[in-house]
Amino acid sequence: MRKLCVLAVVMLAVSFCAMAQNGPKNEVFGGYSYFHADTGLTGLPSQNMNGWDGALTHFFNPYLGVTADFNGEYTSQNVSGTTTNVHLHNFLFGPTVAYRRSKIRPFAHALFGVSHLSGSTDDGTGSVSIPSDNSFAMAFGGGADLKVARVIDVRLGQLDYVRTEFGSTSQNHLRYATGVVFRF
Repeated sequence: MRKLCVLAVVMLAVSFCAMAQNGPKNEVFGGYSYFHADTGLTGLPSQNMNGWDGALTHFFNPYLGVTADFNGEYTSQNVSGTTTNVHLHNFLFGPTVAYRRSKIRPFAHALFGVSHLSGSTDDGTGSVSIPSDNSFAMAFGGGADLKVARVIDVRLGQLDYVRTEFGSTSQNHLRYATGVVFRF
């Protein structure tokens, strides 16, 4: 019986060591997002938007995972006394490849999902909602995280090409994000 207990304790200790070598299986990212939005329309200039980005990634092994990425981008412009507010939200999912065995952790992803565009205008007499629209969206890109603690990384930067198709035109956007990653 004593040998069986010792064997069980050794097996438990070895399994904990093996788990520690694999590292955390999940990452949660949250931070700031800068979005250079292409309108896709001739004569209507591109817009710079600011917002937030959040993502959850589950890793199946040290290099391959799946990501759920959500972001919100916002801009406001005042032209001739009329204020226009635009809101863009993306809900994207897809595979992620990462190298998580060093202090600097590069990654790349291909994300697919939906984009939601909404907004309002106000000419001083009251706010009027702009009809909202949904579009297929995809984002291809990557970035690098810097390990600062056992469970905390700083996202040095993430750069994505984002494509949407609102109306009958395609839009090609660029998104940059930075923030904090928690690993568990």
